[in-house]
Amino acid sequence: LPDVPAPEDGSPPTAFDPVAAYLEDLGRKVDASAVASGDPHFSLDFRYGTSSGFLDAYLERAGTKLSRLNAKRDPLFGGESPQCGEKELVGLGEEVRRSGSRLGLACDGDADRFGVLDETGTYVGPNRILALLLRDLLDRKRRKGGVARSVATTHALDAIASRAGVPLFETPVGFKYIGEKLIAGEIIFGGEESAGLTVEGHVPEKDGILADLLVAEMCGATGKSIGELGAELDREIGPFRSTRVDLPLTPEEKERLAKMRESPPEQVGGRRVSDVNRIDGIKLILEDGSWILVRESGTEPLARVYVEARSEEDIASLAKAGRELLAP
Repeated sequence: LPDVPAPEDGSPPTAFDPVAAYLEDLGRKVDASAVASGDPHFSLDFRYGTSSGFLDAYLERAGTKLSRLNAKRDPLFGGESPQCGEKELVGLGEEVRRSGSRLGLACDGDADRFGVLDETGTYVGPNRILALLLRDLLDRKRRKGGVARSVATTHALDAIASRAGVPLFETPVGFKYIGEKLIAGEIIFGGEESAGLTVEGHVPEKDGILADLLVAEMCGATGKSIGELGAELDREIGPFRSTRVDLPLTPEEKERLAKMRESPPEQVGGRRVSDVNRIDGIKLILEDGSWILVRESGTEPLARVYVEARSEEDIASLAKAGRELLAP
């Protein structure tokens, strides 16, 4: 171990293998008997990354059947994107349908983000998964405690938290802000629309492996598909539909965004702006509860436009209106 400094007392350095401890910890947070209920098959896509040997190891020990895609660890990710969004998981969807899997589960290259497909091989967005897992935690598991979400994440979490009588904290984009709430003991659940999740007692960072396993537990424990659980949730709190559009940000548009923060519009897409949130970018809350957030990416020359509304039709019209906010 040439890279490990020797202890100051002169004793030889020792190696620590975290695999067993991590899998044991997952076993305390995820009910393996529920995961394995009904003798399910799961299809997994590791995106050539670090979830291989962890996600599959837990599911295999639980007694489930598995299909594995892209399980070889490769620093070049097989020449593909290491992300686990809808466009990257087309092959996983085909495998779900071929094998009759209960779920398709994926992690990105460093395993901090999750990707979930239902039993039809259809991608389920992170906002939907976060809402279902929070409902499962508060209702089925009967846990009580605060919830944190980023400013860009679905307000379905607000509705679920309100119904359960627990506080909801809104943070800037960046999981470190949610992690701070976890460390402070203010929350038991934190989520971000970019497929990040953590829970009480876990690390103050997002963990895609844990998120995938919690989805598997939820479906096994309830005996219901994601579609059935989603339909129940819609009946309880109403529909929440969301999208994100990334737009190239020219210097002129960057200046327009800055001016909009100082002097926000009174109407967007024919709807009155009832509130303005400047915690990160500018978030326009509209009179019907829908909203548009426009913020500059911290990593790319892009403007990110987030939209949430009650229907796909409203999403389309508000996304168009959001793009027009930056137009000259």
